[in-house]
Amino acid sequence: VNYRLGVVVAAILDRCYREAPSPTPPPMPDVPLRLVVTGKSFSGKKTLAARLAEAYKLQILDLEALIQECLLLSSKRNDLSTLQILDDKEKARRKAQEAFEA
Repeated sequence: VNYRLGVVVAAILDRCYREAPSPTPPPMPDVPLRLVVTGKSFSGKKTLAARLAEAYKLQILDLEALIQECLLLSSKRNDLSTLQILDDKEKARRKAQEAFEA
């Protein structure tokens, strides 16, 4: 077996039958697009999402972060509404006291 002859033949075949370059991915449509990536633990969901986001200029929304943000906003609103209720009760008490004194 002649190793050099095999190398030369392989080089000639590579030049004659070159593989076409892989096509570029198609452009993403300009419509709202939502993807959900699900899978088992440590199966590469975040890695896949990051690659898709990089390739197609997408935004990644992490469900856990969204839930934490909603809970935080909800607790702030509850605090504000509680303060408003207390303030309204105080105003009503003052108004009743003024009416009683007058």
